[in-house]
Amino acid sequence: YQSISMQNAIVGLSDGTGVPVDPSLLFPEANLRAQPTQSDISLEPRLPGRLTLTPVATQELAAGERAEFTIEAVLPSGFEGSDPEFFLLSGPGVLIDQGVTARYIWDDTQWGLHSVRVAAMLGEQMTFQDIRLAVDFVFERPVATMLTLSSDVPIEDGTLDIGHPLIADYVYEHPLAETQPLSYGEGITVINWFRNGQQITALANQRAIPATKLLPGDMWQFRVTPATLNFIFGLEAASPRVTIAGGPEIVSVTPAFGLITGGATVSIKGNSLNGPLSVKFGGVNAASYRVVSDNEISAVTPVHGAGAVDIEVETGRGTGVLVQGFRFLEDTGDILIGDINGDGRVDALDVQLVVGAVLEVSTLKSGINADANEDGVVNASDVQLVVNRALYR
Repeated sequence: YQSISMQNAIVGLSDGTGVPVDPSLLFPEANLRAQPTQSDISLEPRLPGRLTLTPVATQELAAGERAEFTIEAVLPSGFEGSDPEFFLLSGPGVLIDQGVTARYIWDDTQWGLHSVRVAAMLGEQMTFQDIRLAVDFVFERPVATMLTLSSDVPIEDGTLDIGHPLIADYVYEHPLAETQPLSYGEGITVINWFRNGQQITALANQRAIPATKLLPGDMWQFRVTPATLNFIFGLEAASPRVTIAGGPEIVSVTPAFGLITGGATVSIKGNSLNGPLSVKFGGVNAASYRVVSDNEISAVTPVHGAGAVDIEVETGRGTGVLVQGFRFLEDTGDILIGDINGDGRVDALDVQLVVGAVLEVSTLKSGINADANEDGVVNASDVQLVVNRALYR
């Protein structure tokens, strides 16, 4: 790190035994905050500034089997062509120096989980690495099960309502978690978030995504790599994918017309209509409204000029619009003339009934009269009148 534009920062790299402990957990009184940053690796020197060792993974072998592996030193800048000195600080076995590398050998290995500390020295610089040897020792890896994505108002159809946080949940399991909790209890489990198939690194290890980061139509998933307190990592587990539901949508308004003097109660039905901030008819706020359910609002129409207008329902998740969904009339009797089935509106069903009556292919129920213009004859004139009314002409 050549420069950091912050104060009181803790900067470091993993020692190879696992994910570093979150500094905010070590120093809760400091009220530390994460500061994501990116480094241009291409600007870094090609050689390290100090002597290092290439990491050696845990060696797994059978009892009595020979343990043998190579340790390689990475020389710092200015020491090219030099040979460091290798030696074994602790643990069983022997170390054979071979120039820039050394060979570790342990014959007749014994059962158990062992650790050897290998060191290298070059001038005044010294480095070491602890290497684990698992001899007939089976690592019981932790697992993450029952991965779920939900909000504080969960929906079970694969979608989550926008406007609520997205919460990740899972169950950590390890056979020794209860008997040896200080070693096999849950450690620093890794949580990665994916939006539309792409990993969002800035949200790593968060258990909840704020509602402000969720957009309609986005597909989310999280993946968990469980870890024990002694840094044994399990296999990655993936949650189901969920799609964030869209904003409010208006499907229908009943009745779809009313007087210009306002005061009519109408039912607005659709999707995600909960938590409305405003309900408007042609840009004019409703006289009043109340939420019946997440999918229905009952509103009282305002005073408005005659004509077809848009209905708008605004929520914190967006605005739903039904284009020309309501018509203000000077006289409701004008439109009710074409209401063949008497349901309070003139629509395609009324057109179907009057056409069927003219063609003499339908049987109208008792009390229903297809003579829309009341001239005593059911003919093309009645069809024209009903069609015009259905189209608000």
